[in-house]
Amino acid sequence: FELKNLVKAYAYFKASAERCYGLALVKMGDIYAGKDGYPFQDSKLSKDYYERGITQLIKESDDDGYICCELYHIYNRGHGTTKDVEKAEFYAKKGTTLDYIYCYRYYAEILEGKGKLEEAFQNMRIAAEKGDGMAQYSVALMYLNGVGTISDKEKGIAMLLKAAKNHYASAHDAQWKLREYGINVDTEF
Repeated sequence: FELKNLVKAYAYFKASAERCYGLALVKMGDIYAGKDGYPFQDSKLSKDYYERGITQLIKESDDDGYICCELYHIYNRGHGTTKDVEKAEFYAKKGTTLDYIYCYRYYAEILEGKGKLEEAFQNMRIAAEKGDGMAQYSVALMYLNGVGTISDKEKGIAMLLKAAKNHYASAHDAQWKLREYGINVDTEF
């Protein structure tokens, strides 16, 4: 980032944080932690912004799946707080109740890690049907390998074709997998 852009971004986030927008408060925590090219190193101020931001996000999460997704990431990574996989799972699941596309995938990944493969497949399938390219690739593999569902090569290939045309990193993986089945898909990115 150029200094001019950092100054503009700082002013924007600072003004938004003053209005108690949770995501802006968390971003100010990042800024004062010296992230994203900012020259600040104030751990006390950073911690204060993180705490206020997370508290505000929790309040905002009742009816906003995107905010649930952000809280999932915050707790899953320990971003500005202590890592807490139970809270991460809680917010991923809550995001699915608010029908937020990416929360279905994150919750499915958690369920898969717990060995709840059928439930993981159902959540991953919802994310795939909603257009999440990474979920499309995962569902394709689940169909092809019979993970959480009955093995179904036809459905797996159909989902690989969707994933291959999606502009996610997994699109390249889907294209390579399709080549294993003799299907060449050329998609520009």
